[in-house]
Amino acid sequence: MARITKPLSAREVSEAKPKDKEYNLYDGQGLQLRVKPSGKKVWVFNYFEPFTKRRRNLTLGTFPDLSLALAREKRQQNRELLAQDIDPISHRDEQFEAKRAAAGNTFKAVAERWFEIHSKDLKPGTAQKLWRSLENDVFPRIGSIPIKQLTAPKAIEAIEALTKRNSFEMARKVARRMNNVMSFACNVGYIKHNPLTGIKKVIPSSDVKNMPTLAPDELPELMRALNFANIKYVTRCCVFRSIRTAIPASFGQAFRCHPDKL
Repeated sequence: MARITKPLSAREVSEAKPKDKEYNLYDGQGLQLRVKPSGKKVWVFNYFEPFTKRRRNLTLGTFPDLSLALAREKRQQNRELLAQDIDPISHRDEQFEAKRAAAGNTFKAVAERWFEIHSKDLKPGTAQKLWRSLENDVFPRIGSIPIKQLTAPKAIEAIEALTKRNSFEMARKVARRMNNVMSFACNVGYIKHNPLTGIKKVIPSSDVKNMPTLAPDELPELMRALNFANIKYVTRCCVFRSIRTAIPASFGQAFRCHPDKL
């Protein structure tokens, strides 16, 4: 008959004293508290490795940072992995590497990879302007954020900094470039979807104000001003000719004061 281990109490864990040699207190189902001569108490999960059936020890954390209740939760999580023939230590290492890789894939790092490919299709001057806009308006705000953690509200902060300066056209370009970087991240597998789709909708439409036109009765005054303007004769003639060819023939009477300049 298998020996039944009596679960530890919170008091037993808290009052466990160090001895000359390291010893263990057992809570059952592989969980044990290792008490070191220094007084340090470490939670350890002891298990049989899937397939090989070798014994392995997985350190869960130290007491009191990791309480008895939390240590039992971790034990249960690792037992569930074993039920799926997943080695808890290998699983932990894989998770750590995935997180480390994600932390290294910042928006700036991914943008550099995207730019290295995209810039080959651009003229050097255009590529330089594109990269400068990212360095000036994007990287200071979101460059260090891991690509998986970047959200639309954070990206919009970079756009709003431009719209507050009334740089609406640059804001649209920056939004498009950020979207291109995120689409690249999707294509290479860094992220599953692009959270920045549609962020340019927050950019107000810039009002285009056309230059006012001259009424026909204002043309004589314009022509007189040009006639006495301090400009070269050739320039004056070019301006007169441009105006004459750009207006209907019915307005020809406006030029009677300058027949020799037409």
